[in-house]
Parts: sequence; structure tokens; C-alpha cells
Amino acid sequence: MSDIEKPQVKASFRGTNCLVLKDGKSTILVDPYFTRVDAKTVFLKKIQPNPKRIEKALNDAQVDQADAILITHAHFDHALDLAHVAKATGAVVYGCESVANVCRGGGLPESQICVVDPKKPVEIGDFSVRFIPGIHLAFPFILRLLLRPGRKITAPLRPPARSSAWAEGQVHALHFTHPAGTFFNQGSANWVEGSLKGCEADVAFLGVGGLDLHKADYWDKWYAETAGYVNPKQIYWTHWDDFCLSLDEKWRYLRQVDTVLAHLTHKLKKEGGPPEEKMPWLEWIDVFA
Repeated sequence: MSDIEKPQVKASFRGTNCLVLKDGKSTILVDPYFTRVDAKTVFLKKIQPNPKRIEKALNDAQVDQADAILITHAHFDHALDLAHVAKATGAVVYGCESVANVCRGGGLPESQICVVDPKKPVEIGDFSVRFIPGIHLAFPFILRLLLRPGRKITAPLRPPARSSAWAEGQVHALHFTHPAGTFFNQGSANWVEGSLKGCEADVAFLGVGGLDLHKADYWDKWYAETAGYVNPKQIYWTHWDDFCLSLDEKWRYLRQVDTVLAHLTHKLKKEGGPPEEKMPWLEWIDVFA
């Protein structure tokens, strides 16, 4: 098979853990969060999707139709916009029961909602996706009081509501199989020891948001429990940006995430690890180039 005939998967990073995936047949969105509620509002007032920002973000990403929206967990910076995006694109939303209740609260019909079974891969065109149960990044004490980790959304969540209403629910990592290759996405940086055995992938998209709230020993343990098992040939970091800034503003790092990335870059070079880089801002890459 010539290079021209080989299947290709393109990906575009749209902030936080949002990835737009296209292979010429199917379009998939992972954790599409485009409203980007500002820092003064996010913990002090009720929040809701911003239709104008969502429409512009979809236009900028060249998405007018999508086959699927995959949600790694139900926090607002991953799931606030999902019902609105699903209505605009016709996509089916896949995630945990908490994600389903975000959809229901946003008025999405049941025909566009699918609660996933980790034992059964989701088939989307040439993509086969496994939802792998995990846990959310460990928050420091004050954030634990505010967000109360481990909660679920047990009834339809109708915005506007406080950001803390978007409880995380079940956290999942995503393992993709495609004729072009395999790739992996983890939207929140924590681990269940050994849970990723057998989840090797050519490429890993790893969310680093919140790692700066911990120390280097946590970073190293997280890396060993994710990339150590996934064993990728290439790593792209996601969730590195300040998600309280509009996509129309110049990006900046989320708190001190640049310090984490510098540590990980040094570690990988020292240990002969795979090539790594930040997922390029609002650009497209060939995942398996």
C-alpha cells in the first residue's frame, strides 16, 4: 500500500482536553469545551453554555457534522457544552451515567445518548474505542471541599448552575484502534495501579492539567502508570492551557503546568523516552506521521 493509500487520522487540539479527530469518513470530538467561562465567574456565579462561542469554535475547527462526542468525565471543563455541541452536529454522546444526565438536562434526546460499558468497545466508522475506568486527579484539600471528588450527577442537570454541579461521575481513559494505528487519551492525571496493562498504543495524548498541584514524585508515578504501560512512540500533552481564557485570546499555561512539562521533558530525554511535545494550539496534526 502506498503512502497516498494509507489511512490517515488528523487531530486538532482545541484547549483543555478537547480533541477533534477526523479520518475522512468520521468526525469525533473528545471533551468539547468551548464556552471557556472566565475566572471571575467560574466559582462565584452560575454558568451555562455560550452558544456564540460554541458556534464559532465549531466553525474554526471546520466541524459542521460529527459522528460522536466522547466524554472522559463530567466536570464542566469537559462536559458543559456537550448537549449544545451534540445538537449542532448531530453527534451521539458517549460517556458515563453522569454524562448522560448532563445531556438530558441540556434537552438532548435519548437517541443521541449512550452510556458506555467498559467491556464493550464503541464502534464509530473505522474507529473502535475502549472506555477504560480510572480516577480523577487528586485535588488538594480546599478543592476537595469545593468539588467533592467521586460524586455523580444523578438527575438531569439543567444550566445555569454552579460549576460544582458538574460532578465528575465515572472517569474514563480512551483507547482508540484504527486501521492507521492505535492511540490513547487520558483527560485527568491519576491512576489505578496496573489498570493500563495491555493498553499499548502508538501515540498517547496525556492531560497534564492539575499536576502542578502536586510534587515531582506524583508526576513520576503518574507517568510510570500511564505512559509506562501505554508505551507510546510519541506523546502529545493536552490540558496544559488556562481554560478560563477564551479561545480567541492568546493562550497561557494553566497555573504552573510549564514547570511540570519541563520536568517531564528532562525526564524523557534523560531516560531515552519517546518524543514529546505540547499538542499544538488550534492546529491540525497527522496523528501517525
